[in-house]
Amino acid sequence: MYLNSEIKKIFPENCPYILKGPITGEKPLYIYLSPNKDYLLYSENLKTLLNSLKVIKPLEIWEDGISFLLQSGIIPTPFTIFKNLFVLSLGDEVEVQNINNKIELFLNINIYIFTPIENRKKMLIFPTF
Repeated sequence: MYLNSEIKKIFPENCPYILKGPITGEKPLYIYLSPNKDYLLYSENLKTLLNSLKVIKPLEIWEDGISFLLQSGIIPTPFTIFKNLFVLSLGDEVEVQNINNKIELFLNINIYIFTPIENRKKMLIFPTF
């Protein structure tokens, strides 16, 4: 399947760019970051996104995701069980930035009622990738 209107693509030269989770929490936004960080795909439809020829398969399992799942029964957003695949839910916001011609993702937590003031800051997602 080729990129269609349901899948959007971002390159480093298109940055900075902000992706937001749904206001109502109804349809999450799925993000795929290429392993070498030269493009990003996003869509509200996970099946369509994963069927894209631009998504390199097989997806690699993220060990921390397995750990979260086994220890607490959930994987906190924006993370998933796979490396390079993220999901934005209610209140999640990711700032897509170009750093040395590579895409880096920074998480902004916007549900302030659950987040103390001192913790309201940007967080680099997977800085060691």
